[in-house]
Amino acid sequence: MLGSIVISSILKRYRRKPCFIATYAFTILASIGFMLVPVPEECTINNTLCWQKFFLTGCAALIKIMMSINIGVVNLYMTEVFPSTFRGIGVGVVCFVGRMGNVFAPLFSNYL
Repeated sequence: MLGSIVISSILKRYRRKPCFIATYAFTILASIGFMLVPVPEECTINNTLCWQKFFLTGCAALIKIMMSINIGVVNLYMTEVFPSTFRGIGVGVVCFVGRMGNVFAPLFSNYL
């Protein structure tokens, strides 16, 4: 919901491709920050508040917001990629492949 509100205001000011690149860059940076900051043992055992927990929660929220923005930009950009003659079929096939990826990804994640 927040991503949809943010992307509607951003796309009015900037073009689609810079928004696409910027949101993916922020997603990558937040993912790297999420991976590189460890939570110390004393934070998990004593259940105390540490800055690492807040940082990881903020990174996770930023990743979620950026991915919802990315979905809005990709859906808008995807309709411009295909020619007019088979735009509906192309968008439908891409959405179908994406949904099948969502269905089968948990099955294959055990093998990675």
